[in-house]
Amino acid sequence: MEEATLIKQGAEARVYKMPFGPLTAIVKERFPKSYRHPTLDERLTARRTIQEARSLQRLRRAGVDAPAVYLLDLKQALIYMEFVEGRSVRDFLVAGEGDAEKVKELARAIGHSLALMHGLDIVHGDLTTSNMLLRAGSDSLVSRLDCVA
Repeated sequence: MEEATLIKQGAEARVYKMPFGPLTAIVKERFPKSYRHPTLDERLTARRTIQEARSLQRLRRAGVDAPAVYLLDLKQALIYMEFVEGRSVRDFLVAGEGDAEKVKELARAIGHSLALMHGLDIVHGDLTTSNMLLRAGSDSLVSRLDCVA
């Protein structure tokens, strides 16, 4: 991936930031697991990639602020999605910038988003405050997902 900058690597995927035409995109790359049989790994990776992209689309349709999916490349197990300018809920809480009322509002927003997700039978695979963003310039909570539907 030309012009891509690695942002984070976890056990399941690498996340890059890169230009996408006139936009900026996040690219999530699921990589092969050497401990799995190659055929099984390919099928699981494809299924999880498809599930995540579909879940993101379903969340957006239901009113949950989730990144827009731009492109899905199943052959390379890549999801190109909207880059969300903002910061994590974790960073916000650690900085201690919000008063008690603001933190309560944030907790309610998280609960509301989770209720919508669960109502759609979408379960977040790694629910932490590091995987939730506060969209810059708004009070919107954005969930970065590792979804299992």
